Amino acid sequence: MSVSNSIDICIKNIGSRLEMVKVFFENEWTPSYQGRITFLPFGDKDEFDWQSEDISIDSLYAILKEKEDAGEMLGIIIIWKDSMIGGQLLLFNDKSISFNPNINTKLCNDYEELNLLDYNWYLPKLIAPLSSLDIHIESIKTERI
Repeated sequence: MSVSNSIDICIKNIGSRLEMVKVFFENEWTPSYQGRITFLPFGDKDEFDWQSEDISIDSLYAILKEKEDAGEMLGIIIIWKDSMIGGQLLLFNDKSISFNPNINTKLCNDYEELNLLDYNWYLPKLIAPLSSLDIHIESIKTERI
């Protein structure tokens, strides 16, 4: 049986979604996974046709800015430091963020046989970067399907 997890964050007073991506990278997250950067390309139209390329961070920022200016959802794979643990970070126009931890998923040690996500590992690492911005988190929802 396949299990899917997500952490959804609703934000008030969000500014630039690109600036939000940058603050994650300034706070221990990296866009590099297996030597490449994986993102949703311009014009994706919610098809989730992830692209994995050997591009610079500046090239990534240019793509994300173009997507933001066009009102598109931003999507990028992020990895925590050197842990190889990460997932898909999605930033929507409606001021919400969704993180899908699907790369080397961190499970609760005491409940690994249940395939139970260790939300206590992920939440501080996602919230800390956001706390450096002038925003208000309205809600956080975790989901397991």
